[in-house]
Amino acid sequence: ENIKARAPMFKLWGVRGLVRRISKGLDPDGITLARGRESSKEEWLERGQSMMDKKLYKQAAFCFQHAGERRKQAAADALNLVMESSEAKSGSNSRDKVRQVQMRYE
Repeated sequence: ENIKARAPMFKLWGVRGLVRRISKGLDPDGITLARGRESSKEEWLERGQSMMDKKLYKQAAFCFQHAGERRKQAAADALNLVMESSEAKSGSNSRDKVRQVQMRYE
C-alpha cells in the first residue's frame, strides 16, 4: 500500500467524520485506520445515526443492520429509495422507484 497516495482521501474522510484516525509509529501522517477490533452494537448505532444526519441513507442502513436495528435499517432503506426517486428524472423510472418503496413497506 502506498500511504502517501491514499493520504488525501483519508484526510477528507477524517474531516467528514467517516473514519477514525489513530497515530501509529510507522505512519508519519497519523491516518492509518484502526483495525483488529470488532465494533460494538453501540458504535454501529452511533455511526448509523451519524450517516442519517449526513443524509447517507444507504450507509446508515448498513450500520443499522450491523447494530441489529431492523426498524432503523428499514427506515434508512426507505429514505434511500425516496431520495433516489426524487433525484431520478420524471417518468417511469421515478414511478418504479416510488412503487419499490410502497411494495417494500406495505
